Amino acid sequence: MNNETTQWQPDMQKIGTIIQMIEYIQSDDNKKQKEAFAKFHELKQMEQFSAYCAAIFSRKSLSIAIRRQSGLLLKEALRTGFQKKDHTFHLSDAELNVCKQCLLQCLCEADEQSKFIRETSAIAIVTIVRELHCEPSTVGVLAPQSTEFDEWPDLIRTLLHLLKTHQSDATPTVLQSILNLVQLLCIDCGDILGECSDAASLVQALFVFASAQDRVMRQHCLSALYHLFGRLPTSLLSQIDAYVKLLLHCTSDTHVSTMKIVTDSMIVVMNQHWNVLSNNNDQSTVLKIFEFMLAGTMHADEDVHITAAEFWALYALDPDKDTALLLEFFPKLIPRLVQRCRYTNDLLEMIDFDNDDQSKADLSEDVAPVFYTSRSDRTERSGGSAAASGNGGGGGVGDAKPKYPQVMDEEESSWNIRKCCASQLEKLSFAGEALKTKLLAIVLPMIKQALDSEQFLDREAGLLVLGAVTQKDYESIIPSLPELIPFILKQCHAEQHILVQQIGCWSLARFSNWYYTSTDGDRLYEAIFLQLLESMKSNSKRVQRAACGAIATFINGTKEKIFRKQQYIEALMNTFLAAFNNYHLKNFPQLIDVILCCTTVIAEYTSNTQQTSPPPSNGHCDGATATAAADTNGNGNEKKKKNMDNILCDAKFQDALLPPIIQRWMALQGDHNIYPLFEALTQWIGFVGHSAHFQQQYLNQVFVTALNMAVEIKNEIRDYDEYVKTVRRDKHASNGTAADGDDDDDDDDENDANEPDKPEKEFWVCSLDLLAQIVERCEPGIRQLLWRQQQNEFH
Repeated sequence: MNNETTQWQPDMQKIGTIIQMIEYIQSDDNKKQKEAFAKFHELKQMEQFSAYCAAIFSRKSLSIAIRRQSGLLLKEALRTGFQKKDHTFHLSDAELNVCKQCLLQCLCEADEQSKFIRETSAIAIVTIVRELHCEPSTVGVLAPQSTEFDEWPDLIRTLLHLLKTHQSDATPTVLQSILNLVQLLCIDCGDILGECSDAASLVQALFVFASAQDRVMRQHCLSALYHLFGRLPTSLLSQIDAYVKLLLHCTSDTHVSTMKIVTDSMIVVMNQHWNVLSNNNDQSTVLKIFEFMLAGTMHADEDVHITAAEFWALYALDPDKDTALLLEFFPKLIPRLVQRCRYTNDLLEMIDFDNDDQSKADLSEDVAPVFYTSRSDRTERSGGSAAASGNGGGGGVGDAKPKYPQVMDEEESSWNIRKCCASQLEKLSFAGEALKTKLLAIVLPMIKQALDSEQFLDREAGLLVLGAVTQKDYESIIPSLPELIPFILKQCHAEQHILVQQIGCWSLARFSNWYYTSTDGDRLYEAIFLQLLESMKSNSKRVQRAACGAIATFINGTKEKIFRKQQYIEALMNTFLAAFNNYHLKNFPQLIDVILCCTTVIAEYTSNTQQTSPPPSNGHCDGATATAAADTNGNGNEKKKKNMDNILCDAKFQDALLPPIIQRWMALQGDHNIYPLFEALTQWIGFVGHSAHFQQQYLNQVFVTALNMAVEIKNEIRDYDEYVKTVRRDKHASNGTAADGDDDDDDDDENDANEPDKPEKEFWVCSLDLLAQIVERCEPGIRQLLWRQQQNEFH
């Protein structure tokens, strides 16, 4: 920083010029506005411009409008002045001192109409402190350079003095303003503030003002202490008893903002200082905390009830916490959590029922962006091999976890109290045998009552809770499953409300392992399988999404049972075909996802075996291949490939699924919605690329199309790079400077009407992935295809 320390005196002519510029900025005259902005870009290069803006900002004789605009200019000037170059600042000491003095003066203005002035002052002061004392770290946060505010050493003492001075004011306006600044400093510069020499005094002052009657002051103090505690400073940890006493005292404040801050603070303190917070597990203190968190869980405000609801599992799953008191509290807690799992009117209003019908087309702007996952990324995600994912491990398709973002309406995509409480019930069921037994003893009769209700919202909530508490271990309800599953099946029927159908599909899939391992479950396999397929054909888009996820989980969990009858696989393929024709943009990625998941399971469980072609059936699949017997004719390498065969190599299934996939894939060239189809083709070629039928019927079309896509996008990339190089070369030539290939001048060309669209390199990656899979899996057909093309070019 420069060492200029002489007293700064403003030039009144420059003051007048800046005020006139501000008046022009606020004018309705476009000509004056343009003149003003041009003048601003000229003046902001002027030395001491920040000081002039601060001087205008602090003049009470000027209108609030002028001062407000000067405050905005000051923030911009500070941002520009603190741009570091060669580790120096563009602001002198004298200029900074003027800014500091003016801002502290504005911070303490008591006029009601000066609220913006006070808030802008606090933000500007924090900007100065942060830029002077913190450096950007490698993880994207500000790293402190020291434990003192060396460039503003009297800041905290000054703030403490101002708090004491204004403590007797008739109104708390100035105190609120100062405490707001302290809160912002704790957020942005808490590492320094918590360890500086005046930190202990500041913490004590925060304790005092947090106990005041004024709610705004209390909230600023509690928020400041909460953010300060996250840094675990000595100044606060050494007074942890007083901090806990303050939090417990504030539990009586039922204001939304206070409850939210106190809840957050208690959860943070609980993690490392539970003995202090609970007064060494004193029963009355713990119950007071429980009652406060229960009140928060039942609160109408979303931020409060979600934060409070998450307390219960955090407490129960902590091995250092005594769960005996929680067990005693269960009869009061569990019914409330179950109650909050029911749809509220607010949540129902968030559901777009009008556009949920299959007859309503999806708008492209309503579709979530889809991104391509390369083969290497898919392999890494699946634990290195398809076999690993097929066994349910590794997070791949075998886990039935969606790879593409679920395109949902607002209620489905948001984290709300209903989902939060269901999640808490699920986690509580993991928290040890004693808690689980008590939980089920309370919740199972409530589930039965809900399922017997004539109200569809009660039944929906009952199914949600049932799935939640039986996620990890459903042994306790196994005796009831033979009676319960048929009931859930009925909830999936088309005449039920779509919310009940949706949760019914999800609930059926939760017990997939029981269908696989038990005799009673095995008897229900076919009914469940066919019902989930029927739900995939629903006219409700929500039910379609739920059924897609459920059938993927079901097939993955029941493994080889799908091969018990050939009609099962044919029914699955025919359902996929029907969905291909009916699903709109929103659900299409999920359809591709479930196809990949189910076909992966099928391929995994039929590989290394010799499959015989199933006899013709009455499904749509059997009409697709009149000449499927040609699979092995004249192919001398077929015997070598028997160990690679799976049921998907059957010509019937290839002719059922590949034509619609290829047709849509070719139609969506250049559209981001093509990415799931690229992944589908790439994965399917891994399953069937070696088969003679694929190489005879589909290889040429897929290979040529993918190659043309790759060449086209490569040419576009080349043309765009040439254009950018030409623009840069011409620009540097006009400036008389040498062109630097590392310069990034793309922003300068944004308004160039002649600039071509920037190519999407992701399309290139897709095409190359697909071509690589073809080359690896389609021997000898790809070799013969390349040879024929080479011969044609030669001739």
